[in-house]
Amino acid sequence: MEDFDNNEEELLSVIDMEGCIDHLAGSIAEEYSPGAKPEDVFIFCSRQQIESIINESCLGFDEDDNPIINREIYAEICDNICQTVQNASLAKLASEGYLECAWDNDLNDMVFWLPDEPK
Repeated sequence: MEDFDNNEEELLSVIDMEGCIDHLAGSIAEEYSPGAKPEDVFIFCSRQQIESIINESCLGFDEDDNPIINREIYAEICDNICQTVQNASLAKLASEGYLECAWDNDLNDMVFWLPDEPK
């Protein structure tokens, strides 16, 4: 059994990008709703977006041009995908009239609230 409590950093090369994307989308879908499928994530975050997140977050690339990640980067990738899904979900709800939204200059951020008249 491998000792994961040592100080050595475990580095992994993503040699199967499509498999990694499917795994990430499946894990995130399951976190949002048990029984959800990767396709539910792809509604809000495309395969290309997830691949870009992996490539932008990685520590570098191996000799075969595969992204290199560790556990911390993996968690960062998951967080970035979740944030992308959440942002797209909010935008979709706002565009369909289920939420109101506006830019708040004091917060320097977009704010959302339920409309006075439910849709």
